[in-house]
Amino acid sequence: MSQNRTSPRFVDIKELSQQSGLSVSTITRLKNAGQIPFFQPGGKRSRVLFPIDAIEAAASLAKPQLPDTEPPRQSPDRGKGPAPHWKKRLDDRDGR
Repeated sequence: MSQNRTSPRFVDIKELSQQSGLSVSTITRLKNAGQIPFFQPGGKRSRVLFPIDAIEAAASLAKPQLPDTEPPRQSPDRGKGPAPHWKKRLDDRDGR
């Protein structure tokens, strides 16, 4: 007699990477930030499994979000300050 258990299906990080289109390092970063669910049956330093619905969560996080504000502009006084020693020597040589 066979038992039909309906257990949640888990995938490893490589399968999740292939199915979601995200890199392994991105998935690891999302896992460490707590943004996607995961399961480590053997405890720390063991394999990491992700539920199959983590693919949708990872895919939704993969879309780049544009910032609501404009990027900061560079101030016009950038570069003020004393001239470097090497530039002073070049200016002296050129007669400036």
